[in-house]
Amino acid sequence: MKNKIIFCILIVLFIGIFTLIFKHYKSIIKDNLNYNTNVNLINNQSNNNNEEDYYLVVNGNATYKTGDINKLYDNADLVVIGEYLNDVEVNIKKNSTPTTISSFKIKKVIKSNIDFKLTDTINVKYSGGVITVKQLLDSRDQDFAIKMGLDKMSNYETSNLKVKFNIDSELGDKPLNEWKTRLLLLTYNNNQFDVLQNGYGMLSYNPDNNTAYDIKTSKYITYSFLN
Repeated sequence: MKNKIIFCILIVLFIGIFTLIFKHYKSIIKDNLNYNTNVNLINNQSNNNNEEDYYLVVNGNATYKTGDINKLYDNADLVVIGEYLNDVEVNIKKNSTPTTISSFKIKKVIKSNIDFKLTDTINVKYSGGVITVKQLLDSRDQDFAIKMGLDKMSNYETSNLKVKFNIDSELGDKPLNEWKTRLLLLTYNNNQFDVLQNGYGMLSYNPDNNTAYDIKTSKYITYSFLN
């Protein structure tokens, strides 16, 4: 719960001081484009279905209780190797950051302290995700759109342009849609699996050599509990 509060506080601070980073489509390479030019260029790219293209990217970092993956393993109710399938649901509350529930296919169970039988797939909740500009504006106060220069956008634009909340951007791990196989360290609360410490609890995993991403060294290592 404390981690979730930290997330919310940090993201609100990012929004409050306008640290939204405008990341445009691949054809846009200049940093000094004004708002109207941005919209026109995005309209010209409206048929581009590349999931990696976002109108806005919010990068956030958080302070956690520990950076020791072995301690997270000890605290986890469930540790599995899972393959990302799809996002089930993305929500955003007032003046907060989005939360995403994603579906994973269980490839291997490493640890389980839960008292029921797992199915082949589980849904996992974590902070961050992709929403529309409209969802972002609906979650903020009315003057937010004016402050961010988004008040002149049409309903079509706000409903179709995407905003990515990249929590733990400093960790350096690969995006979920790039590396689908993950070491998931999970806690179980209120019939819901939550990722422990967000990016720390969903590390990219290489099944070829039984290694997972190490945040401290930016390399893949074999954690002791994987042996």
